[in-house]
Amino acid sequence: MKVKITSSRVVKPEYSGGVAPTTGESVPLNVFDKVTYDVHIAVIYAFRPPNPPNAALERGLARALAVYREWAGRLGDGPDGRPAVLLSDAGARLVEATVDAPLARSMPFKPSPELLRMHPSIDGPVEELVCTSCLVLFAPSNCPNHAADRTTGVLFV
Repeated sequence: MKVKITSSRVVKPEYSGGVAPTTGESVPLNVFDKVTYDVHIAVIYAFRPPNPPNAALERGLARALAVYREWAGRLGDGPDGRPAVLLSDAGARLVEATVDAPLARSMPFKPSPELLRMHPSIDGPVEELVCTSCLVLFAPSNCPNHAADRTTGVLFV
């Protein structure tokens, strides 16, 4: 399967009324966040058509990031020096890609190296949303386990 990335950009939160809150705030990690494994968890969700246009998905992502600011932030140290999610509004990466195969061949049980490229790098600073031309929407997600547990991550998607 050949994966071709057609665009890649950072989507920033879109606030209603155009007034953004201060970006100097942070949310400290709680005791459970601090003692959990320091790993990234990668998941791909596939949705059957009909899907909205990519521009509508991008607007929806921007609006969701305004409500769930932690997803547009970054892990770092808060003002007290303790680990925190910095509400920097740095944004989330939106990647659009096409593939040269139908869904049945695009979603094998064992992912190919090309399919793994659709996931955000665990070393990268941003999240990614990938739209493909095989008539489904893929929403891969890769975030530090410190930032969200499984339930919180699924609820965001």
